[in-house]
Amino acid sequence: MYITKNKAIQLYCIFFALAIVFILLGFTININIEADYNLDPSLLEILINNLVVNGEAILFTIITAGIYSILYLFREFVFLGAVVNSLRRKTTFIRAISFVGIHGVIEVPAIVLSATLGVIIFLSILNYLKSRKANWKFIGKLLIINCLMIIMAALVESFITPFMLKNYIL
Repeated sequence: MYITKNKAIQLYCIFFALAIVFILLGFTININIEADYNLDPSLLEILINNLVVNGEAILFTIITAGIYSILYLFREFVFLGAVVNSLRRKTTFIRAISFVGIHGVIEVPAIVLSATLGVIIFLSILNYLKSRKANWKFIGKLLIINCLMIIMAALVESFITPFMLKNYIL
């Protein structure tokens, strides 16, 4: 199956819808998480962690023929929903969402893109082995976009989120 831009967008939208379902599922979980947000996070630690987690998601999705992408989205977004729900019970919804929402606007699409990329690369490898055709240039562009999103999310999480929390939320 040759992956076109339209097929990639469709797959991304399916995964994004699945992420929303998983977040809502996470809201049904009642766990107690202490709101101990680090107001001086290290850019390098956040960046390396996010690159490793998203890179592993792409790699394991390729290795597992796409299965890991669903597990990855489940893990990330059920936990996100549970964390926001736990914080919401202790404070307001706006305050709870502010801990993750500011940088999450960039990071959530990057997580979904990582899951999508793994499937796209897996299908492209299969197609290449079958017909010697694959859209490697398109995949390269998506990988660059994903890395840029992860870098932007880490910058926002390191500098803007703490600033907003210190000055306007907490």
